[in-house]
Amino acid sequence: MTHRHPAARSLALLACFISAASLAASVTSLTASPASNSVTLNWAISGSINAQEIYRDTDSNPSGRVRIATPATGTRSYTDTSVTNGTTYWYWIKARQSEDNVWVNSAAASATPTAAATASVTNFRATGGNNVVDLSWTISGSINAQEVYRDTDSNPSGRVRIATPAASARSYPDTSAVNGTAYWYWVKARQSSDNVWVDSVAASATPNNPNSGFWELSGNLGTHDPTIAQESGIWYEFQTGPGIYRKISTNGGTFWDPLPSVLPNGLSWWKTYVPNQSGIDVWAPDVKAYNGRVWMYYAVSTFGSKVSAIGLLSASSLAAGDWRDDGLVIRTTASNDYNAIDPDLTIDAGGSAWLSFGSWNSGIKLTQLNSSMKPTGTLYSIASRSGGIEAPTIIYRNGYYYLFVSTGLCCQGVNSTYQIRYGRSTSITGPYVDKSGVSMMSGGGTLLDGGNSRWIGPGGQDIAGTSVIARHAYDATDNGNAKLLINTLNWSSDNWPQY
Repeated sequence: MTHRHPAARSLALLACFISAASLAASVTSLTASPASNSVTLNWAISGSINAQEIYRDTDSNPSGRVRIATPATGTRSYTDTSVTNGTTYWYWIKARQSEDNVWVNSAAASATPTAAATASVTNFRATGGNNVVDLSWTISGSINAQEVYRDTDSNPSGRVRIATPAASARSYPDTSAVNGTAYWYWVKARQSSDNVWVDSVAASATPNNPNSGFWELSGNLGTHDPTIAQESGIWYEFQTGPGIYRKISTNGGTFWDPLPSVLPNGLSWWKTYVPNQSGIDVWAPDVKAYNGRVWMYYAVSTFGSKVSAIGLLSASSLAAGDWRDDGLVIRTTASNDYNAIDPDLTIDAGGSAWLSFGSWNSGIKLTQLNSSMKPTGTLYSIASRSGGIEAPTIIYRNGYYYLFVSTGLCCQGVNSTYQIRYGRSTSITGPYVDKSGVSMMSGGGTLLDGGNSRWIGPGGQDIAGTSVIARHAYDATDNGNAKLLINTLNWSSDNWPQY
């Protein structure tokens, strides 16, 4: 019998241990990547194996897991297509070691498959009126159902469904809203491709409590050619003035504080197109949210001249106020028979952007805008009138486009003859006719606001949503100073606007 030295025996045992350890296998780096109705698994193997199995469960406890596949030993990825969108799955890989046929387990990996969005809700806006919030939105892609949700805070977890409009609807009036309460809204749309619901971002508004439709305003009210918009329950106003004057209201649109001008130093390129512009005077801005940005069109000109230009600014939001100069939109010279002032942005029922503008001369013009928010295609004539017509505003409601204009003489204090008139059309390009059926291209236009003994020459109007109208008028009790007026815009049973 041969006796081995104790040290030699220990070395031999250690070598056997190292050899056995080097043969042990393990499953590492298991990942689960979700897609629509599928989860793709990837993993790595250290050591030698002679079989693999994939297991799945809908919770992290492996006791109830079920084998779903036995991939070849050289495989290191697998796509599970037997899953359902919205369900969370846990996965494990088992591998059988070659040296002893013992099975080893991976750690668990989980994933939740989600449908790829083929539709989306965009340009969602909420505008508060008198015990009403008007909602409007656009849809990209194909949908087969919609739902409107509401809450009194911005957390969607407690929101309540308030309406199920038809799949073709792109607006909804919430007539159950209470004046003075801030509301947040969401629109959910169900994709036609897979019946998965997609959500809009939230939009908020606070309906106001006017006095018989006439809002009792206070604070800084001096204005000319106002445009108003609401964002996250706060109202903003922009107006004619050096660098574009502006105001803010945090109490629902009744008390107004001034803010610094948008462009306190003006823009150097204005003088290129309007050499006689007075300082940095800017006319009749119009502000609206569209495609994830806020757009502001404005005009530079001189009184009584057709040497004019419409410019464009944009910002990420009204609150941010990070205005970007987007340059010239359209210009006119003395040789044109129309005037590039008083711009107004409108989004049609299909989500396309249009710009109306014009003053006196041959009247009101309309052009479609491209993705850069600049004119493209035909220039349409949509209204004309002797004695003065300008300041177009177009809105869409219940299958009609409504064109509001200011007619008569502006800017004469208590001697102004401005009035607000309107017509409607089933097409944004017209023809627009008034309540008597007279075309607005032939001088038609039903009177909405002719002023009264105190408020002279109302005009330069702007409409937020379809239920709030702002304009200026000259206060006969205060030396004819131009001031901001806001009203709830109501609608008759046969779909005509009224106070």
